Amino acid sequence: MALENNLRFSEQQRTSFSQKPMPQTKISNFNLDSISKYIPSTKISMFLLFIFQIILLILIVNPPNLLSQLNVVNVINDVSKAAAIPPTEVPVVAVIGDNKILPNIDDLKKQDQFTAEVYKDAQNGDYVLGYTSKMIIYRVSEKKVIYDGESPVAKQTKLQKDATNAVVAKVKEVGLITSDSTETPNLSVVVDEDKVKESNSSFYTNVQKDDIIATFPDSKLLVIYRPATKAIINSGKYTTVVE
Repeated sequence: MALENNLRFSEQQRTSFSQKPMPQTKISNFNLDSISKYIPSTKISMFLLFIFQIILLILIVNPPNLLSQLNVVNVINDVSKAAAIPPTEVPVVAVIGDNKILPNIDDLKKQDQFTAEVYKDAQNGDYVLGYTSKMIIYRVSEKKVIYDGESPVAKQTKLQKDATNAVVAKVKEVGLITSDSTETPNLSVVVDEDKVKESNSSFYTNVQKDDIIATFPDSKLLVIYRPATKAIINSGKYTTVVE
């Protein structure tokens, strides 16, 4: 009897246990969503790791070059605030006196009159930014533009073009060549008048420093032109002797 009661009790317990609902664990979607926002995807993580490795490699292999490039970027940005520059053009940048592109300032000024004129107020350590249409000299220590204008080459080219046009116009005016001539002379500027006179004292008797000697190869014409007075000092034909 006792055994039967125990069995009945056990069956009742089993029934009550089976009818009792099991507790369920509820996970909040809100919490998962909020956490997922701060967990980057695998692709993003790999990309960031790749970028970090490249930066680390650059710093290890060539840190001075990287710092130099950063300085150049800063200089370009500073210059763009102080002067009008071509917005879409990346300039050629050099430092006076670093002997990579430009020598020291004293050697620069000795090159020619055009270079001396452009660099007259510059000093070693100044940055030079070369654009297609202009050149800028910038001093970082003072955050100041030292020069903003044509490059020495551009100045020389312009002067040669203006001088050529002036000589040709004057030679046509006095009838030494025809008005419809398209001949372009070769020009040279007298630097040492005494040496020029030594080569032909009779022809170059009145030559002076800064006079232009123009040679017209097709017409075999030699002309001395004085820019200061816009006058032809002397002219004559010449022959070429082949030995």
